[in-house]
Amino acid sequence: MKHSEKSQTSPEEIIAKNVKRLRREQRIGKERFCLMVNIGRPTLNKVEKGAPNTRLSTIRKVAEGLGVEVIDLLR
Repeated sequence: MKHSEKSQTSPEEIIAKNVKRLRREQRIGKERFCLMVNIGRPTLNKVEKGAPNTRLSTIRKVAEGLGVEVIDLLR
């Protein structure tokens, strides 16, 4: 692996950081957020840990619950 590859942040990691940050800024606990967006706690944990292969439909639900667009989670 090249040095430049090590330092790159994956889209999943960027989404994870933004979801966690926005949820905390809005002071929404994990349980409440899961109920709000109709996903399970294990699914939210995967999103917030940057797990690969998260469904786009899940990312959309999370973005909507946070009041942002999907693209905003990638910035």
